[in-house]
Amino acid sequence: MSLMPVAMTVFSVWGTFSALRTSPQFGLAVVAWLIAALLAFAVLGRGRANAQYDPTRRVFRLPGSVVPLLLVVGIFLVKYVVGVDLAMAPQLVQDTAYVLCVAALYGAFTGAFVGRAARLWRLPLGSPPAGVRLVG
Repeated sequence: MSLMPVAMTVFSVWGTFSALRTSPQFGLAVVAWLIAALLAFAVLGRGRANAQYDPTRRVFRLPGSVVPLLLVVGIFLVKYVVGVDLAMAPQLVQDTAYVLCVAALYGAFTGAFVGRAARLWRLPLGSPPAGVRLVG
């Protein structure tokens, strides 16, 4: 549950750094990455997860979904397209709009992964610990 958001965040940071580290707008790209990640997290981290948590067995039960697959494919597709773009036109690292778009895309994917996971992380917080019975 936590491994995928961590792995995709590392991949996103690595993709941003490897593609844009030579850009004069790299500092601005980092800010764009952070803002996009925070916005995506704020949107997707809200609400309730479409899952259940069993506190006695400490097990999550999640329905199947194509969304994680689409997010993984999306981040790898961005990495591929940016690699092709920069191989064909290395001067794109000088283009502020391009740099900000790439950084924001990577940041949005990170926020989406972490935001979806945060909804699951909150499930055990709403359940009493194993062996504890609430009287009410």
